[in-house]
Amino acid sequence: MKRSFIITLLLIAVMLCGCTPVSTLEFTCDDMPAGWSMFVLVRPHESDEVIEVSDDDLRNSEIGKFDTDGWCIAERIQHVGAEHNAEMTALYIDGDHDREGFCEKHRKVRIAIVDDKWQVQRVSDEFDIFCEDKYAIVTKAAVNAQSLDISRTKLEKRSYPEGLDSLKILLALGSIGTGLILMVVMAVFLEKKKTPDRVSASATFVALSVCNVLLTVWYLVEELVPYLDIDDSGFTLFDLQALAFFNGFWLVGTALYVLVMRKARAAVGNCPKNSAEC
Repeated sequence: MKRSFIITLLLIAVMLCGCTPVSTLEFTCDDMPAGWSMFVLVRPHESDEVIEVSDDDLRNSEIGKFDTDGWCIAERIQHVGAEHNAEMTALYIDGDHDREGFCEKHRKVRIAIVDDKWQVQRVSDEFDIFCEDKYAIVTKAAVNAQSLDISRTKLEKRSYPEGLDSLKILLALGSIGTGLILMVVMAVFLEKKKTPDRVSASATFVALSVCNVLLTVWYLVEELVPYLDIDDSGFTLFDLQALAFFNGFWLVGTALYVLVMRKARAAVGNCPKNSAEC
């Protein structure tokens, strides 16, 4: 919760400053020969604007002119920046949305290892940045400079189709609101001296439980379905705490509903036959 609060404050600060947060795709390497570095290669999409890099030395180098089988260095794509050093190459893209769009358009990259004169020494096989086995994109990966094996080290969940993210927020807020209403209504049923109407109580319980049930199912699917559980963590204590937070009032209301039904059954059991009150 503390971490989420800090992130929220940072986002607010960014919005107030009118700045666009920059997102990255990072490729790290621990065994790069001295003076060497790596470049990310992509195949330009038909919607991409391919430009020349501004650095004269890079533009006139072998890697700057690289155009084998349609592959070129990523910084030749408009609005994509890059930073290179011996241990890391990072692509800079404006915001998470554009970064996800970049991954979805290109889907695969290759890594080119270059020497201190930017001459290409070796090029890796294709590597998926738009995951097929997870609902995610790769935002960090580790490269072995010798074998050119690439392994993903950090995934970020992709955005849901338009409207689903908003629906989840509405379900979360609705779970708190309807849970509170359920708790109050069931408390009123219990306080009444008259025998509770089991049909009315049950109908009220079902109607006011929809948001909570759907939100709980959503959480379980996200954490228990391997394709959606991008970090393979399963259902954790944090998830349980989150569900308890959103379903707290509903759980109390459910307990009160059980008491209401017990009270109604007890009243019916103690009611004389043919009594109008029963």
